[in-house]
Amino acid sequence: MGKNLIPLLARALIAGLFLSSGLQQFLAPAATQQTMASHGIPLIPLFYAGAVALQIVGGLALLLGWWSRWGSAALIAFLIPTTLLFHLDFAQQEQVFNFTKNIAVIGGLLMLIRYGPGRLSVDGWMAARRAAPTTRLTQGERGAATLHGGGTVDHDRAS
Repeated sequence: MGKNLIPLLARALIAGLFLSSGLQQFLAPAATQQTMASHGIPLIPLFYAGAVALQIVGGLALLLGWWSRWGSAALIAFLIPTTLLFHLDFAQQEQVFNFTKNIAVIGGLLMLIRYGPGRLSVDGWMAARRAAPTTRLTQGERGAATLHGGGTVDHDRAS
């Protein structure tokens, strides 16, 4: 059971980062948009909405393990320009920390893309359902199954 919990825990920890950030940015749009403006970002309402949506939707994809590889790829596509636009002032210790944190998170997302979300995920549950043998019976098979298990008469075999 432990090896099934590790991918879930890893996804939850990474997802928490994005969900927390996206929610903070959603609740404080003026501060987020001001930061974007100070870095010369054009079309701020568009990029603000995209950043918030990507972080929340991507974070939920990771947390639930639903379309998690695509969610991870989208978050990497978000993190690369974010890191390069906002966290290259290495004279500030906070920016060095954020730069290295983002690089590490990209590494975790790459692992998720490569190895998947694990069994305790929506993706894992759906894969298990697809791999399970189907038990669909034809009309004739249903009749025979009823005979042998339910006490009804199979007229083809009764003679």
